Amino acid sequence: MSTRRPNPQHPTRRVPAAARAWAAAGAWFVLGLAAWAPPALAQTTTDVQRAIDVTQSVLDRATGTLSCTPSDTRLSCQYLSQAISLQGSARSSYASGFLRDALALTLRARDRAYSALRAGQDATGGEFVRFSLERTDALLDRVAPPVRESGVNAALRLLDVAFDLERRARQQAENGRPRAALTTTFQARERALRALRLAEGGAGANPARAYEAVARTDELLRDAAWVEGTAEAAVPYGRAIATQGRAHQRLDAGDARLAFDLTMKAREELSRALARADRPADRSAVERELLANAQNLELARTRAGTGGDASATAALERAEDHQKRAQDLFQQGRYAAALSEVRASKDALGRLR
Repeated sequence: MSTRRPNPQHPTRRVPAAARAWAAAGAWFVLGLAAWAPPALAQTTTDVQRAIDVTQSVLDRATGTLSCTPSDTRLSCQYLSQAISLQGSARSSYASGFLRDALALTLRARDRAYSALRAGQDATGGEFVRFSLERTDALLDRVAPPVRESGVNAALRLLDVAFDLERRARQQAENGRPRAALTTTFQARERALRALRLAEGGAGANPARAYEAVARTDELLRDAAWVEGTAEAAVPYGRAIATQGRAHQRLDAGDARLAFDLTMKAREELSRALARADRPADRSAVERELLANAQNLELARTRAGTGGDASATAALERAEDHQKRAQDLFQQGRYAAALSEVRASKDALGRLR
């Protein structure tokens, strides 16, 4: 029998013992995975069912706490309705064997249910989130025209950032993140006011532009009159009103630069007031102001009927127009906007004295 000798050109390769050990371990690992797969699937099914049960307990607690009716429009009830819908989809996916989808859906439902509970714990039932978004929209509508007309690039970019933040805030509110939505909408307001400041630039050196800036602050203050309903916000708002009064005095005295500086300080106080407000406009408070202003208008009509002053008549007509808009807005449930129009009417009446 012949013995085959190794070819010197092709030497025999010896596999190290360590490599053989690792190969054997890998083979056993693969076999182990194959043997373990069915129990793992069963464990996943159990985990998903447990997750669905936990979510259901949160939903039951939210349902009992919030006592929502089918027609309830509170933000907390909207979140709860979304949570119930997501949980139903999770159960359907589970029944169809789509365990990963079921788990993702039930976790989303649980997160939305917790958002409903958080919104329900708010003294306003979550309405302050929606109200805050509406007031930021109103501020952006007020600020956007003068910023765009200015053509100042830095101001335009900042205004775009403000609009982007507000869109993000609305999306956060829809996704069941009320606290994040409030934070983001407050940031949008701050950027909008900064954009307006950049757009106005050095208006203090120009009496006409200083007058426009002071008039614009008047509008912003009237729009934010609703913050007086919050004690912590009422203090900086009162300082803003007082500072704006001094701005008017300096403007009447011909000191445009100081008037501009003062009206900017009034806006800074206004920004602090907006950041501290924690509840929407109070319906009863707005109604009281409407009724009181209606009485003042009636007295002003009596005086104007005997005076025959053309400027007084024009001011009275403006006051009546603002009062009419305030009444219409009040009937629509837009109490903050109604209060702004009432204050504009009162300002117009103040010019009659």
